[in-house]
Amino acid sequence: MPYRYCTHVTLATGLLMAGATASAADIQLSLIGAPAGGSVHAELIALPVDDWDGEPLMRLQSDSDPYFADVAPGRYAVRLFIDRNGNGELDTSKRGVPREPVGFSGNPQLVDGMPAPEAAAFEHGESSTLLLIRLRQDRRSEP
Repeated sequence: MPYRYCTHVTLATGLLMAGATASAADIQLSLIGAPAGGSVHAELIALPVDDWDGEPLMRLQSDSDPYFADVAPGRYAVRLFIDRNGNGELDTSKRGVPREPVGFSGNPQLVDGMPAPEAAAFEHGESSTLLLIRLRQDRRSEP
């Protein structure tokens, strides 16, 4: 009888652990209008938040096929830019207009500057999520 009890405990523990690891999945970013050259700098934030100023949940830098690995299900937003000059920062004009390509999950309009995180919100489930992100840039700043 004690052997049977241990088997059930082990089986139950294994099922709980399998369920915990199975719920995390990747968030893949597919960039539309990406220029040649430069690395992608992206941030993933967990919602709800009022602005982009806080510490992101995850940050990545990639030269190709950017993705956030093993993200738990939830509501998120992504912002990114292509660092064309390699300084690790988004270059902007004196008025705050980006001088390098920028993009946000959900592809919100950039009429009034940077959108609120809620405008870039998406739901991530237990399977991988693919985000198509259109990059935008001030035409005057293109080489």
